[in-house]
Amino acid sequence: MTQITNPDGKIWLALKGHMDDWTQTPIYYSPDVPQKPGTTSPYIIVTDLRLDADTRYVQGNAPDEYRGILNIAVMVPMDRTTAQAIGMAGRVADHWPKASWHEYDDVRVQVMKRPRVIGAAYVDHGMMRYQVQVEWRAVG
Repeated sequence: MTQITNPDGKIWLALKGHMDDWTQTPIYYSPDVPQKPGTTSPYIIVTDLRLDADTRYVQGNAPDEYRGILNIAVMVPMDRTTAQAIGMAGRVADHWPKASWHEYDDVRVQVMKRPRVIGAAYVDHGMMRYQVQVEWRAVG
């Protein structure tokens, strides 16, 4: 097993570690998603989007800030009602309480605000896709 020594890898492992605590549906981490994971049971696809932190530092030895969005696609079968589907996406959002901290080794990642179910649902591979966004930051 490769040892993770940089903040970028540790941030991912802190986020993934918390997502792995979700046990209600299978989780796939992009790009490791099967072509057709299934159409009869809900599942989740997780991708990590890194943003450019806008913090300016005066001293060269100041810690760096990292920001990003964990995009969580909640894939729900077409036979579920809208209330059931949005409810499931909302439970995924609730899995990430605002201001919560998630750690890996010496890196701490904080959820910046309450995650939300965003945008309109759409059909993707025979499933309804609901998007949840988790905004995070870390300093290291």
